[in-house]
Amino acid sequence: MSVDPVTGEPIEAEPAPRTVAPPARAEAGTPADPDTRVSDDTTPATDERSSRGEPAATAVFLDLAGLPGWGSDPGPDDPDTSTIVDRHAAPAGGEIRLVRGCTVLTTYGDPRAAVRATLSLLVEAQRSSGSAVAGAHLGASAPDDVGPDTNVARVAAALSELADADKLLVTAQVVEALEDGGSDLAFDDGPHADVDGERISTFVVRRR
Repeated sequence: MSVDPVTGEPIEAEPAPRTVAPPARAEAGTPADPDTRVSDDTTPATDERSSRGEPAATAVFLDLAGLPGWGSDPGPDDPDTSTIVDRHAAPAGGEIRLVRGCTVLTTYGDPRAAVRATLSLLVEAQRSSGSAVAGAHLGASAPDDVGPDTNVARVAAALSELADADKLLVTAQVVEALEDGGSDLAFDDGPHADVDGERISTFVVRRR
């Protein structure tokens, strides 16, 4: 400590100047890839439910309007929409959550069962000389919590609108779940979907 030569009083040293680092800049590519973001239904949340032994919902949205007798003008002897879907969904553990005209929302606890049941229905549609389309997404919600306004259902519905006749479009989350442990299914790149401002990659499911 130095001393003032006139007064003899000690002189406090001035504090050293502080250096303030500039705010860190985010590295390029830090934001999530828009092709893999799907709003509030994320793979980590799905994995967390799975680790606790709780099933995550696979939502399948179907549009049967292209089926003769199954669509908007069924005959008196034709089955209704619920009967048609339930014939394929129920044995696979699927539950019908909503029927609105020719469109149906179903949920499954097992994505593999969901895809197989849906492909089975689409095959029946082809044999009827008509057509149907479907979209599927695996989300973080439990199957019983899925309603038409939940993200997982809205994504599935958006995919069904983009699907070609007799095709099932799925998200990357479904593909990842099906490829785990091997699969007899193959996946081709589909069109991109836009849901709530998110750009989502889709895949067309087919049997090998």
